[in-house]
Amino acid sequence: MLRISLLIVALLLQVTIVTVMIVKAVMPIWNGRETLFMAQPVDPRDIMRGDYVALNYEFNSILPHRMKTDLAPGSVVRGNEYLFVTIRMSDTGAVPTGIFRSTPVGEQFIKGRSGQTQIVPETDQDASYHAIDMSYGIEEFYTDSETAQALDDELQKGKKIPVVVMIDAEGNARIRSVARASQTPHSK
Repeated sequence: MLRISLLIVALLLQVTIVTVMIVKAVMPIWNGRETLFMAQPVDPRDIMRGDYVALNYEFNSILPHRMKTDLAPGSVVRGNEYLFVTIRMSDTGAVPTGIFRSTPVGEQFIKGRSGQTQIVPETDQDASYHAIDMSYGIEEFYTDSETAQALDDELQKGKKIPVVVMIDAEGNARIRSVARASQTPHSK
């Protein structure tokens, strides 16, 4: 009887963990704030991952000395460190306005991870090799092969495409829809 009880508890624990992971992944879609980003070109070929479009945004490379920040000049940002990038909406989509280690209050923000370990630049001369590379989990959009090819063609021609991203209160982001440069975004 004890073995059966332990087996049931172990099974319930596994199901609970998987359920929590799934719910956490879709929370930005359910509760997030809609934000428009403009994607820039990247070459995305990967046979093993299926049909997708690789997306790059203005705020994938951050120059903290040009915006509000709590990062001290000359300090080190560790690889995979969580950072918060504040954004404001413009006519062409979201624009980064700041980068912080602590959660911003009173501003819209997106949470991301830094790339490799880097030193925070002090001046524009330092910036070329000290820009902070960031990823937010919205750099790939999986879709059917025809749509992926059409979006990729536009990106390769240098066009920016609108990407509707949902961002929850903690800064977690998920792509809700992507469109061709001349169309309204369509859902995943």
